[in-house]
Amino acid sequence: MGMKKTIFMIHMILIICLMTGCAYYNVSAMNVVNETDNKITRKSSYWSGLQKGDRLEVDEGERINFYIEMEKGSVSFVLKDSEGNEVFTTTKEGTYSGTESYMAEKEDTLWLTEKGKGFKGKYEITWGKTEVSNDDLEKNEGDS
Repeated sequence: MGMKKTIFMIHMILIICLMTGCAYYNVSAMNVVNETDNKITRKSSYWSGLQKGDRLEVDEGERINFYIEMEKGSVSFVLKDSEGNEVFTTTKEGTYSGTESYMAEKEDTLWLTEKGKGFKGKYEITWGKTEVSNDDLEKNEGDS
């Protein structure tokens, strides 16, 4: 009787994991994420997943820069304001290198969602006092 209960519990756990795994997953290989007060970076050889809940405090007119260097896959960024309204979305697929920017329309708390699908590459999100130009980013990488 104890063995049947154990097997039943294992099956239930697997079913729950499969059901929730469809909505929120995060699979990665050689994935490095760093977060500081005003900067988020990710470098990955493979990342498929969803990262929600990063809070960005911005002032009116402040820029949020999304610097992306991607070899393959796709990556999306969504910003929502404090009322839950989507204020910015960008999606890049395949090979891409460049910067997307959003300028805050008012002082607010923005919520960031990052989504990758087979993403290989790196990105850096900066805002506020630690905004860095792409030239500075490349110089720093050259020093590593």
